[in-house]
Amino acid sequence: MKRSKPHPMTVLAAIPAILSVSLASTAPAQPDSQEQLIEASLISTAIPSPVDDFIIAVDLTVDEGWYTYWPGINDTGYGVSITFDPIKGVTFGEPYFPTPTRHLAPGNILDHVYEHTFRVLVPVSLSGELASGTELTIHANIDALVCETVCIPQTADASIDLLVTDYAVHSNEDIVEAYNNRAQPPTNAKVTWLFSGDPNDPEPGVLLAINDATHYQFFPDANCTNLANLIDQGDTQSKSLRLDFDRRYEDDLTIPATLSGRLRVKVLDAWQEYHIDYTQQTQTEKSP
Repeated sequence: MKRSKPHPMTVLAAIPAILSVSLASTAPAQPDSQEQLIEASLISTAIPSPVDDFIIAVDLTVDEGWYTYWPGINDTGYGVSITFDPIKGVTFGEPYFPTPTRHLAPGNILDHVYEHTFRVLVPVSLSGELASGTELTIHANIDALVCETVCIPQTADASIDLLVTDYAVHSNEDIVEAYNNRAQPPTNAKVTWLFSGDPNDPEPGVLLAINDATHYQFFPDANCTNLANLIDQGDTQSKSLRLDFDRRYEDDLTIPATLSGRLRVKVLDAWQEYHIDYTQQTQTEKSP
């Protein structure tokens, strides 16, 4: 039997349907906004006594290929936030976050991020209001923005149950050591504030040098004054670190500039980390 040829208009009409099937089968799957992309767990360094100090380690794991943000200055996302349910007689200190890594995206978008698993250390103090034998549940709440090709707000939580005892039992000394060795202000840094010579110039720079340093990386925290060129100046292989401020969008330029954040420095082939917190001095130095 001789087959009849399909009418040309019939073929053309079928093309959109064929393309629709083809595109649907090749388009990448979009992430589910309900998918859990960050997980949390808690570790304690003590079975505490009624009056005690110890550390809670918050271990956060981000899904492979995704990242989240350090709670400092970023071009796009907001930083990870950790809060604890209040407990009478228990004080939670400031969380200590590890130093992030730089994430430079197309379009000169600079963020400071965490990938995979990272650990946040939180000091905890018991004031004596909880009697021996009290069951203590510590519950942490995590708020984060997790990104890949898209960004999805995420929440997570984790708990740990502890029993208050007459005599504290301390463990996990590696966590205690990590907290005791957290970044501190440098003792051998030379800091010079740089000015243009114009007494009304609100945008100074700062020059920081550490003995024998050959590579600097700077990660501004939330208290740092806005920086003018962090992409080029924030990661530099040189004997000193220069950072310039950008205060064009500030309302009150009489407030001194602040250089605050985490500093990684390579000294004699070994990396060292410092906490930086400097307030602008008077205009006694001029830019070279």
